[in-house]
Order: sequence, then structure tokens, then C-alpha cells
Amino acid sequence: MTSRDLIEPYASLAAPGGIRLYGSGDALRGLAGLVSQDSDAEAVLATPPPEVVEVLALRAVRILPTDDGPIELRANDDVVEVSGGAEARRQLAETFENLACTPYESSAVPKHVDLEYFPGDSFLSENSMWMTVYLLPALSV
Repeated sequence: MTSRDLIEPYASLAAPGGIRLYGSGDALRGLAGLVSQDSDAEAVLATPPPEVVEVLALRAVRILPTDDGPIELRANDDVVEVSGGAEARRQLAETFENLACTPYESSAVPKHVDLEYFPGDSFLSENSMWMTVYLLPALSV
């Protein structure tokens, strides 16, 4: 398994049965690259601010490619696991890229993408946890 540090993204297990992932455009692009790989990979996440931790702070994202099939998002202890075939992982990577390309604007409702299974969905598995991905401002250097 390869490891890649995404610097500032963080995640929390959310109630009921979901995941909240937060990252800047650069972090989401890095995650998109990781999701696109055809080999197992893992990225360490930053510790989330206490105010966003709902159930449990998540420490890593692990990519587990399969030969085919939809994306399944799950939490294994404090790790977000993303499994799925190449086409579904490509769609997930494009989702991260599209959000990353959106200009950040401070607002009461941050820019985000909701990923949740619905009947007939060929992208997410019916066994998948829901995930909301939030766009954060870029880190200032």
C-alpha cells in the first residue's frame, strides 16, 4: 500500500451512518488522484477541529480498487474505505475534481457535494454509507 499525505483534509464519522469529508481544492484534487489509481492506496488525514467531530474523528482514507462495480464507502474503525471498479472510481474522482474547481466562497452553507445511494444508482453501492464532501478555503502560506 502506498501512502500519500494530503496535508489539510480531515473527516468525521457522522450520524446517522455517514461520513463528512472536508478539504481545500488542492486536497480534493490530491484525493481524486488517489481514487483514480489502480492499486491499493492510503492517505493520512489531519485531525478535524473538535466542533466538526460528530461521532469519531477519522484518521485516513484507504482506496481498495476492485475489478468492477459501484463505489462502496464504509468506515472501518477510524479509516474511510473506498472500494469500487475503475469506472465508478473515475466518477468519484471527477466529483472531487468538479468540487475542487469551484471557487471557494464563505457562506452559511459551504459548497459541498452529497453522495448517497438511491434506487437504480449505478455509481454507489446500496451498502454504501452516505458522504458529504465540503470545500474548504486554501491554506495561506
